[in-house]
Amino acid sequence: MFIVLYYINTVLSNMPFIFYGILALVGWILYGALWRLYLSPLSKFPGPKLAALTQWYEFYYNIVKPGLFFQEIARMHEIYGMYFDG
Repeated sequence: MFIVLYYINTVLSNMPFIFYGILALVGWILYGALWRLYLSPLSKFPGPKLAALTQWYEFYYNIVKPGLFFQEIARMHEIYGMYFDG
């Protein structure tokens, strides 16, 4: 019983550190998204915002729809022109 109470007390006493760690992680993710979408020199190029934000766009077309990423690149070239952020 003492071990359980000691563990609960340790977790609760470290709660501010956990909270600040989670807050820092969320801030870092939001800053990265802000940088990629609006502040980066590459943000001036047209293209799908999801593709500019993450690598999940390419993952989806390579893994979920196997081998269709090259077709998606060709489609984006038709829509956005020669240069796009994708």
